[in-house]
Amino acid sequence: MAKQKQAKNKNNFAMWVMFSPYLFLLISFGLVPIIMAFLEVPHESRVNPDGGWDAFVIVLQDFRFLPAVRHVLGFMAIFVPTTIVFVIVMALMLERCKPSATTSSMRLDSRQA
Repeated sequence: MAKQKQAKNKNNFAMWVMFSPYLFLLISFGLVPIIMAFLEVPHESRVNPDGGWDAFVIVLQDFRFLPAVRHVLGFMAIFVPTTIVFVIVMALMLERCKPSATTSSMRLDSRQA
């Protein structure tokens, strides 16, 4: 029982070690800019001297906005399916490999294949 709990804690720690870079990047470049955008809206800026929610209207009316949205959607339409196929192919290739002494020693848990 104690060995199972210790192995589970080891796996949990390994999961957090692998997940933490993604979590850091998501917070740094995803959530923080969104929060800062809403905090900065009431203040004056170079583009919107009066401040307020008109800044979003200015962005939506900019002639570069729709082409930028199209470029991002086009990139995502190519990148996301390609990445999904690549990850599935890699997982199937790893699954097909027969376990050996090298692969069993590289596993995170203490169980043997």
